[in-house]
Amino acid sequence: MDNPRLIGERIRKAREVAGLTQDELGKKTGFSAMGISYLEKGQRKLKIEDLETIARALNISPSYLLEPITGKSASYPNTIYGRISEDLTEDQKKEVNEALDKFDTFVDSLTKK
Repeated sequence: MDNPRLIGERIRKAREVAGLTQDELGKKTGFSAMGISYLEKGQRKLKIEDLETIARALNISPSYLLEPITGKSASYPNTIYGRISEDLTEDQKKEVNEALDKFDTFVDSLTKK
């Protein structure tokens, strides 16, 4: 895979959206928790069959992990927004993206306390 860091970020986001720990995802995929950590940090490249295994375990499309980011919908694959974003106007997407950015910032502030 060309960009392990970007793919790793997407794996982490999808794992968090799915409500799984690194250990839980590891058990579903055959990786160790440390192996998942390395993948999420972009410190390990994925073979295509591993990418498919991880995508299946996270209930996402392998293409989500590979395609260029085209907006926040790619960052929220298992959410309603990720599923309906294609039906939104550009103004609606911008408004939702701004709200999601604010929400992400709020959640980050809570987890750092």
